[in-house]
Amino acid sequence: MTFAVLNKDTAARAVAVLQRPLSEARLAAYRLRYFMLAMTVGGLVVGLLGSFAIARGITVPLRTLNIAVGTIAEGNYREITQINARDEVGALARAFNQMREKVAAREATILDLAYRDHLTQLPNRAAQRATGSGHRRSSAQRCRDQRAAARSRRLPAHQ
Repeated sequence: MTFAVLNKDTAARAVAVLQRPLSEARLAAYRLRYFMLAMTVGGLVVGLLGSFAIARGITVPLRTLNIAVGTIAEGNYREITQINARDEVGALARAFNQMREKVAAREATILDLAYRDHLTQLPNRAAQRATGSGHRRSSAQRCRDQRAAARSRRLPAHQ
């Protein structure tokens, strides 16, 4: 390749003399352009597929946790949330399961305190009301209770 500088008045121009035809040089440039275009499109496709996979890896476990929140809100503490991820979402799922276990244990303790006398370990009146066992006695049971009360009034006091 040879360069020549021509000076015509005050404007300088460079002229290149090529040893190959200009169409051959342009063909290489077109190939490079198409290669770059194909790499760009390929990179975009790979980027979109990768972002779709990452988004799915986050949204599916979060939907599972959202469903688990609904079951816990309904009072079902038995269902364990199965998310076997080793990322932040997996850590969130493990913390969620620990929270579920602790809430269930606290609720069981509260119910035990509400319905059982801890001194005698017998059901208290709240438990009887909840089961209906304290209010609805049969007429035969009421007659027996009345007879027993009448007998206890007739017996002499022990000295």
